[in-house]
Amino acid sequence: MKTILKNLKHRTIPNGEYLLTFWGGIENNGLATRALGTESRNFWFETREERDRAEAALKDFGESVGEFVATSVSDGPGAIKQTVAKMDLVYKGKKYKFEYNFGYGHPIEAAEYIFQHGNYACDCNRSMFLAGMGYTITGLEGEGCGDEIEMENFRVELV
Repeated sequence: MKTILKNLKHRTIPNGEYLLTFWGGIENNGLATRALGTESRNFWFETREERDRAEAALKDFGESVGEFVATSVSDGPGAIKQTVAKMDLVYKGKKYKFEYNFGYGHPIEAAEYIFQHGNYACDCNRSMFLAGMGYTITGLEGEGCGDEIEMENFRVELV
């Protein structure tokens, strides 16, 4: 079964500027891992054409086994770097350093948007991030969907 990407020169470590990432039903029950021979969901290619053929092969495989496959592609230097948002989350005067790694090939603008205006700008998600770090945040108004947890020193870096 390890033939989905057969004859396509690819790597599971960043080495080319053409990234293919996938997820979806094809991951159920270890199907993708067995089919690809790796747990990686990121594949880099030296050419756009090889990456596009691999994307088509993954989708064809998913269809053949009745599982959905979603893909994302990224080109250029950003494809070999991870997008990491770094900030201080501040609640009731206490600062908590926080980093969120979006993974490889994620657009900087999308990371900025989600923390400044999107879902991650809301207390419900920010308190969840802090809880994941072992902090208990109590006393949030509006069942946690407000804007009491502030964000300072926000930046997004490619690492």
